Amino acid sequence: GGVLRIGALTRHREVLESPVIGERYALLADAEMMIADPLVRNMGTIGGDLANADPAEDLPAAFVALDSEVAVRGPDGERTVHVDDLYVGPYETSLEHGEVLTEVRVPRSPGGSAYSKVKRKTGDYAAAAIGVALSMGGEEIESIRIGLCGVGSKTLRASGAEQALTGERPGSEAYRRAGEIAAEECDPIEDAKGTVEYKRDLVRVLLGRTVARAVERAAGQEV
Repeated sequence: GGVLRIGALTRHREVLESPVIGERYALLADAEMMIADPLVRNMGTIGGDLANADPAEDLPAAFVALDSEVAVRGPDGERTVHVDDLYVGPYETSLEHGEVLTEVRVPRSPGGSAYSKVKRKTGDYAAAAIGVALSMGGEEIESIRIGLCGVGSKTLRASGAEQALTGERPGSEAYRRAGEIAAEECDPIEDAKGTVEYKRDLVRVLLGRTVARAVERAAGQEV
């Protein structure tokens, strides 16, 4: 029930190998497995990943889904920034001059979570990726957060899709409606990874698959 705190200099490999994260924050383990390759995961840090603000990076979308905040320190002391407010644009954060990111804080473990990504080849950035963290209330989705990457000028939160799923029973029709909303909420550009419509289609499909997997995990039906 406590806060998960990850220091900025923690390496990707350490997160991936953590039994606590694997058991209680499956979304992070999913995302870490899809980051680049073993060399990058052995050397790269969580703080560097977040502060880089690449709109196609995996972890920012995962931490958006997990309702996280970051601690930053600068000449005027320490403050916290919610990850929803961290990204301003491509490779640009809301950190002030002289501030450094020191820690990521995840307030609680979700009932179920998952991360899905489509990429051209191993080690590549996402053409589209989605992180989902949710809690169930009986047979309905009680709360849900959805982070998107690779489909906009910065990491995005699909708040409209979240609203469409909250209070709904999981199922193909609910996923289809939410996928359509999420596809309109994103703002992809055409590049070597695909056309705008292709990326919107990826969001439509990935959203349902990722929410379904998170629901299964919340019910203890999938590890």
